[in-house]
Amino acid sequence: MTMYGNDNNEQAAQLASDNERLQREIDLLKQELSKCKSELASAKQELHRLKGKRGAAARKPEAMSTMSTRLRDALYE
Repeated sequence: MTMYGNDNNEQAAQLASDNERLQREIDLLKQELSKCKSELASAKQELHRLKGKRGAAARKPEAMSTMSTRLRDALYE
């Protein structure tokens, strides 16, 4: 083989090694993205749940006698 043949082989081996490393990094990033999407979905569900709870506390009582009941209900939600 010529000198250039060895250089090409070394370059090809280096490129293959870099490609494998980058593919592993892509796989790890895909896993991290999937985890982040799952955490975001959970956070959105929690936010939706909390927004729904504020309804009981935000209502105006029709009479003073119902205020304590509504306050108690809001605290237990």
